[in-house]
Amino acid sequence: MNRLLERQLKRLLGLTPAELPEVLRLLAEAGDHSGTPALKQLTANLGRFLDGVDEAYAMADRDLELRSRSLELSSTELSQANAQLRQQAASQQRVLDNLRRTANAMLASLDRPPLDDDDTDLERLTTEMAELVQDREEAQLALQVAINHLKNQKFALDQHAIVSITDTEGTIIYANDRFCEISGYSRDELLGRNHRIVNSGLHPSEFFSDMWQTILAGRVWSGELCNRAKSGALYWVAATVVPMFDEGGKPEQFIAIRTDISARKAAEAQLAEQLHFSEQLVEAIPMPIYFKDTAGRYIGYNRAFADYFRLAPGAYIGKTIFDILPPDLANFHNERDQALYAAPGNQSYEAPPTRVDGELRSLFYHKASLVRADGSPRGLIGVIIDMTQRKAWEEG
Repeated sequence: MNRLLERQLKRLLGLTPAELPEVLRLLAEAGDHSGTPALKQLTANLGRFLDGVDEAYAMADRDLELRSRSLELSSTELSQANAQLRQQAASQQRVLDNLRRTANAMLASLDRPPLDDDDTDLERLTTEMAELVQDREEAQLALQVAINHLKNQKFALDQHAIVSITDTEGTIIYANDRFCEISGYSRDELLGRNHRIVNSGLHPSEFFSDMWQTILAGRVWSGELCNRAKSGALYWVAATVVPMFDEGGKPEQFIAIRTDISARKAAEAQLAEQLHFSEQLVEAIPMPIYFKDTAGRYIGYNRAFADYFRLAPGAYIGKTIFDILPPDLANFHNERDQALYAAPGNQSYEAPPTRVDGELRSLFYHKASLVRADGSPRGLIGVIIDMTQRKAWEEG
């Protein structure tokens, strides 16, 4: 029996569930003996009525229990949903904080003002991040283009130049292939070694002192120097040493860019040897020889010329024939010089009697044009032959 029905029977009728069947039996008997149909029917069906009430109470209890369980479940689900929402809100806040920190770091790298800490507009943050990412991608693209340009420049430089990098003590920390090739050392043999490894010993200590003083002061040094390869062979380079600075503005590394000029130096040495030979040859010729430029100025003469005209060394250098001879004789020679400049070739003639050391001399001139490599006139060379004695023999 339902507990609520039990309490009501107890409170209203003073009956317990155990006493109810006997009471119902007695009521049924009383109804049967009453002779009243209504009372008989009431007493006969009172048990079923109470059973129906009990069933109704039981159904109500079940409905209540179901509603309670449903409410409990709904409350649990609501609590779980609230907890999930709180977790999502916390996660969203962490995402916002991370986005803000990331955005502020990117803004700082672009020298732009940071976002406020209380800015929780996810859409604005997302838009800002999208713009920053686009800016970053464009910057990275530009950086990659610059890196590619530098790679191409480095490749071109490495194909032509001898490149090395040292620290401030002269220790080699980078050597390109051209440096390895010309020095004969492998890269492993060069790295970590002092640059003195290729010192030829031909330059005085003052030469390198000046170089180090210049680059340690942060200035670029340029010059030509001779190095010695691993094989002992010498090679010449035209070098430029450029300082690289640290954040404090002090030199921390030096880049040496060099060009092999050994062939040029060899050609210069050969040319100097040839010039020395030519000078010796001209000096050895006993006849007076002189040189003029296209302006008619003397640019050189041999010892025989100086001795013949009783000249001190360099006395005629820079002078013209008009500074030395009488006008009529100067014009005579100048006309022939101009003709030779205009039509390069050879020229021979006998000059009018010329006074030399107080005596009139009969002089024969033989001249030839001097031209540059491109064929343009450079001047002339002249040889003087004294015909005075020969003429005296012929006239005698």
